[in-house]
Amino acid sequence: MDRITIRLAFRNILRNKRRTGLMVLLVSSGLAALILTDGLATGMIDLMIRKVTDTWLGEAQLHAPEFRETFDGVHYLKDPSSLTAILDAELGVRTYTARTMSGGMVASSNNVTPAAIIGVEPGREANVSRLKEALIEGQYLSDDNPSDILIGYKMAELLEVRLGDRIVTTSSEVEGGELSQALFRVSGILKFNDRLLDKEMAYISLAAGQKISGIGDGVHEIAIRFHADANEQEVLDRLSQKFTTEEVEFLGWRELMPDLASVLSVNSFSTLIVGGILFTLVSLGLINSMFMSIYERHYEFGVMLGLGTRRRLLFSLVCWEGAFIGLFGAIIGSVIGGAIVYWLSQTGISFGEAEMSGIMLNEPIKTIARAQQFILFPVFVVILAGLACIIPAIHGARLTPSDALRRAI
Repeated sequence: MDRITIRLAFRNILRNKRRTGLMVLLVSSGLAALILTDGLATGMIDLMIRKVTDTWLGEAQLHAPEFRETFDGVHYLKDPSSLTAILDAELGVRTYTARTMSGGMVASSNNVTPAAIIGVEPGREANVSRLKEALIEGQYLSDDNPSDILIGYKMAELLEVRLGDRIVTTSSEVEGGELSQALFRVSGILKFNDRLLDKEMAYISLAAGQKISGIGDGVHEIAIRFHADANEQEVLDRLSQKFTTEEVEFLGWRELMPDLASVLSVNSFSTLIVGGILFTLVSLGLINSMFMSIYERHYEFGVMLGLGTRRRLLFSLVCWEGAFIGLFGAIIGSVIGGAIVYWLSQTGISFGEAEMSGIMLNEPIKTIARAQQFILFPVFVVILAGLACIIPAIHGARLTPSDALRRAI
């Protein structure tokens, strides 16, 4: 009997092809919109994470305990070699780099501006951040030229300097707080497309940074990158257990950027909300269509009930009709949504320049396809279509033969 009910349901939805086509189009459009929304949200999250981790931050960092609270150079890692030995032994760590950080002034013969003066390891830094990739003019830093300095294009415009020009940095030494001045030559101009990195930071070699800070072999920060195929949380947990001393603070990028982590944590809820709104509208349209179908078939239902058809069979018949509409809509919607997601994964969508949680988004957002978009979402659509037909199905099952025949006349 169930097989006969399914066959009847399939035939019934083909009786009015125009209405069925419109309902399938409505369901497929809702599913395609949901797939596109999830693909865009996932792509935006991926872009934000890459902007944070690839550009400068890394997946994790080591600092002296009070450095991030005060950004005072007096709080530095005095024995970085013992820390890097632990990182070398961790299989999940791909690479790392040490940095010094000094707040001060950068001056040219034309102007002066406050800046963070960052000392970096040229070779290692190129594998951790995009410092080398951001170079648009000149040459990258080298250990052989400690007097070279890299500045952002916005800082270069402010200072009115070009390649080869001399600039002076002024900062205070850690021990004693005496002012330390150093002369550097502009060897390269950078463009990160990030206001902070392009305008307020200058980059020198690690040795030069240690010298102007007066911290010897110490460093202020160690940025860490993990292997792409490593389980990020497992690596973070293992390293957290190893860096348990009171002299070291170990934090992952989520702790370093708590505002961004909060935004990312609500992504699944945003997709759920959008999906709920879309399919509430789809369900209302489907309910309306099924009620119209039942009203047109009152005579048919009255005859079936008069011949002894059980009410539960009428109920299941209407629900199966809705499920078939949902199935066809899910198939077509998955194809349309998949095609759009694939196309936008190649071209991306540009929203201009926008800032979110302190992150400048100025690159096209490329959609990302996930398995749940083509497995979980379509199944959800079919189930929802069947559930949306429960109210019309109850109405049809409660009809009495005499009432149904009288309404049909």
